[in-house]
Amino acid sequence: DLVRLNVSLLEERKRLGTPPLRFDTQSFEKSGARAIDSDTDRSFLASSAVVSPVVQSLSRFPPSAPSVEQLTLVATSPQTTTVGNTRLEDIRQALLATNISEEVIKNTLQVWSEKTNKGYEAYWKSWKQFCEKQQCTIFTTDKDVFNGWLSTLVDDQKSQASLEKARSVVSSTMKIVTGVDLGGQKIAQMMSVSAARQNRPKSSKYSSIFDLCYVFENFFIEEIPSSYKDLTQHTIIVAKAVLGWRGDDLSGVTRNQGIKMIEGGMNIRFFDGKINKKRWSGWTFVPKLRDEQFKSLCLVTLVETIFEKSNNFPFEPISVQNNKGEDIEDFALFTSEAKKGNAIPLRSTTINTKVMQGFFSQISLGEFSKTETLDKHFSAHAMRHAVASALAKQNVPIEKVANHLQTTTQSLQQTYVLPVQTKWKIPKCVDDAEHLVHKLLIPFTHSQYVDGEKVQCKCSEL
Repeated sequence: DLVRLNVSLLEERKRLGTPPLRFDTQSFEKSGARAIDSDTDRSFLASSAVVSPVVQSLSRFPPSAPSVEQLTLVATSPQTTTVGNTRLEDIRQALLATNISEEVIKNTLQVWSEKTNKGYEAYWKSWKQFCEKQQCTIFTTDKDVFNGWLSTLVDDQKSQASLEKARSVVSSTMKIVTGVDLGGQKIAQMMSVSAARQNRPKSSKYSSIFDLCYVFENFFIEEIPSSYKDLTQHTIIVAKAVLGWRGDDLSGVTRNQGIKMIEGGMNIRFFDGKINKKRWSGWTFVPKLRDEQFKSLCLVTLVETIFEKSNNFPFEPISVQNNKGEDIEDFALFTSEAKKGNAIPLRSTTINTKVMQGFFSQISLGEFSKTETLDKHFSAHAMRHAVASALAKQNVPIEKVANHLQTTTQSLQQTYVLPVQTKWKIPKCVDDAEHLVHKLLIPFTHSQYVDGEKVQCKCSEL
C-alpha cells in the first residue's frame, strides 16, 4: 500500500507539471551512503520473542512529560538562500537572509558538537543532491518533495535506522529556518515502517549485556569520595546505573528546577536544551537508601554531598525554561570544580568520558573476554540497556520502566537485550521492593547481606 501511495504521489506531481522525483543512486553512494547506512546510530531491539519487529519512531519522552514551547527561527524567503559548502554554512546563509544578527546565528550554530556535525554531513549532502535534481530549494516546505526523498531511500534498500536518522537530521535542520517540521508528518513516519518491512528493521548492537551488579560491586565503598572531582565521577556512574539516563540527560539535570528533595528521597528530571526540543522530561522518583552501609550507592546521599561541597561555588549559568515556557537561568548539577573561576557545566561528552574512564576501562569480565576491558565491547550508552534489561528480567511492567528511564514504551522495546548473569541471582525479596531503584540494587545488596551463609535477608531495610 505504501508503494502504491508513493507512486500516486509521483503521478500527481507529473499531472501538475512538477518535475518527477528522481534520485541518482550513484551520486548518493558517492555522497556517503555508508555513513547513512551505518550501524552507529541504531537503537537496540530485543529478540522476536519479546518485542514486535517493527516500532515507529516517536518522541523519546513519555506521554506524561510536560511539553514546552519549542524555539524556531523562521525564514521569510528561503528560496533565495545562498547554498554553502556545509550544513552549518547553509543554515548560516539562510538565517542571514532573514536579517538575523551574526551574534545570534553564531550562538545558534554552537548547539552541535564537531563530531555531531561531521556525522550529519552525509545525510545533508544526500538531501542537497536530491534537491538539485528536483530544482528546488534545500529549505523547502513542500512535504511531497521531502517524502519523495525518503521514498528513494526506501527504494535504495536503506534500513529503518538509516532512514530514521536521515529524516531526523534533515527535517530538524530545515525546521530551524522554515519553522515547519516535515519529519513529523504521517507519511514521513510511515516511511520508517516501510523501510523496516521491505529492507531491515532496527536490530540490537549487542548480543548480551553486562550485569549491573558489576557496577555496584566496584562502587560499593566504605566512604564517599572526598574530592569533588572523584565525587562527581562516582555520582555520575551511580546515576547511570540506577536511572539508565543518557549523558545528554544527566548534563541537563539542574540544581533548582531539576531536583526536588522530598520525604523519603528526591524527584529528579532533566532539561533537553537542543534547539529543536527545549523541554523538560517528566519526574523520576529516587528513594533514599536507609541502610547507611550502602550510602556510596545511594544517589540521593551522593547528590546531597555534591550540594554540600559546592555550596559556595560561583557557577556558570545555563538557560532552561520554567513551567510557563519562559527562559530562565539555572545551574547544572554536574560541573567542574570552581578553582580559578566559575564551576563549568559538564557536557554530555565529558559525562560519558567519565563513565568510560571510571568504569568501563577498568573492568574486565571473563564472560566477554579473557583480558580485554568493557570499553572494548560497550559504549557508555550501554548502561541504559543494562538498566532496561535488568528490569525486564524481573518482569517489571514496561510502562513503569519507560517512566523511570524517561522514554516511551516504543523506544524502550528497542533497548532490550539479554543480560549476562555471572555470579548474581535475582532473589525472591526483589518482588517485595516497591521502587525500581531498589529492584536494581537488591540482587547485589542481597549478596552482601547473605554472603553465601544462612543469614537473614535484610533487603527490606534498604
